[in-house]
Amino acid sequence: MTKKTIYLLIGILLCSCQKELSSERIDGDLCLYMNCLIGNAGDKEIDVRAAYPLKSQGKASIMFEPSDICLTLNQSPLDLRLPESDLYGTGSIFTFDTEINPGDEIVVEAKKSGFPCVTAATRVPRPVKLISATVKNILSGYIEMEIIFEEDEEGHYGILFNDFEISEAPGIVSAESYDMIIPDSILGKSVQLWNRNKEKREGKKVTVRTYVDIDRINLPKSLDISILSLSPEAYGYLKGKYINRNINPATIGMATPTFSYSNVIGGIGVIGSWWATKGVLHNPFI
Repeated sequence: MTKKTIYLLIGILLCSCQKELSSERIDGDLCLYMNCLIGNAGDKEIDVRAAYPLKSQGKASIMFEPSDICLTLNQSPLDLRLPESDLYGTGSIFTFDTEINPGDEIVVEAKKSGFPCVTAATRVPRPVKLISATVKNILSGYIEMEIIFEEDEEGHYGILFNDFEISEAPGIVSAESYDMIIPDSILGKSVQLWNRNKEKREGKKVTVRTYVDIDRINLPKSLDISILSLSPEAYGYLKGKYINRNINPATIGMATPTFSYSNVIGGIGVIGSWWATKGVLHNPFI
């Protein structure tokens, strides 16, 4: 076989592999979306909609009724209420008043004609026993603090400043990977999440040394804080928000990949839970 024949065969193969490219966006098939992060503070709401998996902000205008949703707490069904309208006028946001406790098992199922049934579950995490929370150093760009607590089970944790807004300490987060600041957290304020690999453990006792940027000028002698215990689902959801918020398009070319955590079987969204333990962060420098 001559070289000319070989080149001709290669050319034929390449031409046969050509396919017309389309710039149309692919958003996936319409499916059911559920979102609910339940804790011991704030509203207890479940958002159920029809949505496209890959279309940001895209929700279809399909209304749901309480009979379409089944929420069980420790295998006992709960009554859901449907407000007159949700914030966007599409889909449905359901509320319930039943008190929840650590260790409770929550299962949510949703069904609608034309869609597969979807389901998701979470177990409310157990609270920590806060031993101490102390400011260890006040530097020009941030404060260093030490949190010591006891846990009954391995989990994911974070700290919420009830009266102060926090942000990432300059140059610290990149060096101490996965110390995440989520500006719009599940409690409406910025929350810092910790990477379990950075924690020092002695039995049930956990010690965390971490850093935040905060208003150091007006820092009082004591600050009201909450230590958040997060279910794996709630942690995955918040970590996804952090990753998406901090993607740098300049380093990844034309398209911006996104990380979307979901534990909804048959659909998309997150059903997660958390528990807040109130405490005080002491500042010995005043």
